[in-house]
Amino acid sequence: MLYTVTPIQGPTDQAVIKPKEDTAVFLGHIGFLPLRYSRYINNEDHWETEIKGGILAPVQAGDIVIPQVPGYAPLTVEDAFVHGTHDRGGKVIALVHDAEYLRYPKSYDRKTWVEYLGSYDALLVNTPEEKRQVLASGVNLPIVVTGPWGYIQPIGSRQPHFSKTIHYAGNLVEWKGGFMANIPAGLDVKLYGSSDGNSDLGYSIADSVERMGSYSQEALALALDNGFGLVWDENSTHHYNDYAMINMPHKLSLYLSLGLPVIAKKGSQVGNFVAANHVGIVVDDMEALVPVMAAMDEAHYNELLAAVKPMEALVRSGRHLQLAALKAIMAVNGISEY
Repeated sequence: MLYTVTPIQGPTDQAVIKPKEDTAVFLGHIGFLPLRYSRYINNEDHWETEIKGGILAPVQAGDIVIPQVPGYAPLTVEDAFVHGTHDRGGKVIALVHDAEYLRYPKSYDRKTWVEYLGSYDALLVNTPEEKRQVLASGVNLPIVVTGPWGYIQPIGSRQPHFSKTIHYAGNLVEWKGGFMANIPAGLDVKLYGSSDGNSDLGYSIADSVERMGSYSQEALALALDNGFGLVWDENSTHHYNDYAMINMPHKLSLYLSLGLPVIAKKGSQVGNFVAANHVGIVVDDMEALVPVMAAMDEAHYNELLAAVKPMEALVRSGRHLQLAALKAIMAVNGISEY
């Protein structure tokens, strides 16, 4: 049997739980059964017994379990799923949403995380560069690249209409969204979200940026019916986040699931994906985007829409993730792809 492990958490306007919930649905479509636990399970008595004797009770020898990590409980809790599955004769593949020791190197111990990831039988990671860095860290396992996240949309597919508006949605903490203070006057940007749930961003935004506030999933999908989606993590002092250069953020899939062309940083893993698939624009910085947007016309925009359309269908159905999961199953069972 196949199982996926998903943490339970309350609703939020941040991309914390939706990627994990959507992942469980997409894996369910190819035969994975759900195993659920509260991210606060470590606050309960006998949590280890609950995991190994309760949550993992259906798992038998030969089964495969895919936990989604980090699950936001301590690594001791997540480690219990690995050892509990191994004790039952099963194999465990970590679907890595974020490699925290790469994302926050000052906050997470590298050695601890490398040992933790090394306890799995295989890993699923976002991008080729993330795979390279994890392997370079000393994790000696089969690693399969997933590509963009699947994204369940509450509204049906529709054709965006031409505009030069640039939409930016997500967590607006300073190291991600601080660059909104430096948006050039020649751009038209609409900003959606909060700073870790706080409406006060703690930094100013340029006159060319319109603050839209926080939207529900459905309201955001309805609002993003034109222009472009921006994937960009940079602070107010022009430093583009190192981890954002190697990761595949959830907002990329938000935009693609709505048929929007994407603007990304040249040389980032998202930028490489956008350029390779011709689904948007890649630039070095916001200043370089000004003449590109000035020259944009409806004919070019429609060419981009045509390239995005098949990618929209793949993202809405989670096909990248499903294919990667199947490849990882083959890898842990020693089966060649060919």
